[in-house]
Amino acid sequence: WHRSMETLTDDLEYIACNLCGRDRTKALFQRKDARFLISDLSFQVLKCRFCSLVYVNPRPTEKAMQNYYSDDFYQADLTPDQALESNRSRLDAMYGRVQHLRPGRVLDVGCYKGEFLYVMKNRGWDVHGVEFFSRPTNLFGLDIFYGPLEHVPFDSHSFDLVTLWAVLEHVYDPKGMLLKLHRLLKTSGRLLLLVPNFTSIPGRWMRHDDVPRHTTMFTRRTLTEML
Repeated sequence: WHRSMETLTDDLEYIACNLCGRDRTKALFQRKDARFLISDLSFQVLKCRFCSLVYVNPRPTEKAMQNYYSDDFYQADLTPDQALESNRSRLDAMYGRVQHLRPGRVLDVGCYKGEFLYVMKNRGWDVHGVEFFSRPTNLFGLDIFYGPLEHVPFDSHSFDLVTLWAVLEHVYDPKGMLLKLHRLLKTSGRLLLLVPNFTSIPGRWMRHDDVPRHTTMFTRRTLTEML
């Protein structure tokens, strides 16, 4: 990806806090893209002085952010068997969180190549997925919608379970996404999500979050408040 630093700087946007909407922050640290080295920019990680939400600001625009998701991020060259085997322990742990539920209709948001949906289908679930980019291949031929959540062709209150596995930290409007997902869930439905914990040792002290792809960094408190 060859672009000038001047253009990269122009592709940044300044935002207010997604949780409380205010714009008074404390600077925590700066970090470059240490994982894929897409650019040499340093990104500021800030903490809201009112609600304590931590987020990258300024951040790449949504269009510019697509350049930070490389083929390496999606492991684009894996076969279906390789994708399942390389993620076996993670998939087993994910299913362990829902195995007590009666099979119903599940929506996996940010479903990657459909690995978790494949596991759920084999255990009797009616599976559907949403993936925001078309780059990860639909390896298992499942019902995956590619595009923004607001365009999904699903009826309101039609899902027994919605899952977000390490997705919400990547989302540009996490509060808005949770509201949309609430509308898709049945009254008795469940939302199950996984995010990194910013107050953990890897998060707070080792700066483990995947900046800038992790645009928001949650704690138990800020995630609970947003929900």
